[in-house]
Amino acid sequence: QNIFGSRTLRWTEINRVSGKGYEIKLHNYDGDVTVHPSSGLPGYEQIIDFIGAKRPDLFSPQEFGEMRRGFFPFVMMAVVILLILGSMLMVFFSVLNSSSEVNTASLMPLAFFMFIVVMIGGMALSIPRMVSLEGNTLNLKYLFSEKSLRADEIKFIQLGYTQSRNGKHYYVALHQTSGKQIRLSGLGISIPIAYLVLKNWHQG
Repeated sequence: QNIFGSRTLRWTEINRVSGKGYEIKLHNYDGDVTVHPSSGLPGYEQIIDFIGAKRPDLFSPQEFGEMRRGFFPFVMMAVVILLILGSMLMVFFSVLNSSSEVNTASLMPLAFFMFIVVMIGGMALSIPRMVSLEGNTLNLKYLFSEKSLRADEIKFIQLGYTQSRNGKHYYVALHQTSGKQIRLSGLGISIPIAYLVLKNWHQG
């Protein structure tokens, strides 16, 4: 229900799912009815789990066996890093031209810019570019490396979020038996769909 009215679908009438970002849409066979629960609803994580429990067949690991992130976020990161490096060079030459002695205070802007570059670069390298499912193996492809996890190396899979002033930011958390955690987001399909597909794969 919303301020404009309500829409209803029986569980058996749902033919497919779609969505982007944090959203999920349930479509009927004729394609003329769509139920779209808002990600801002209280208990949204439980709603997603309930949908997955009622219709697990909609989230087949075979159908969604490959989830790929576009290159746009990485291009944007590269542009930001280049801009910061350009600013660092400007500050560096400015410091050299302003005085013959270079002290710690004059190097603080350079240290700040370098910290930002390291943070952005680390983020780009730690975000998986693609997730693929092959049997009981989950493959993670990064910009310059790859990693494989067996289903028995993952303790459980969770739909997690971080809270900010702009609301909740969802991600899929892979909790490994080693105690480490891998966070997935922006994989070409919506976070709820990716979560339910990976959860079905793990349970299977």
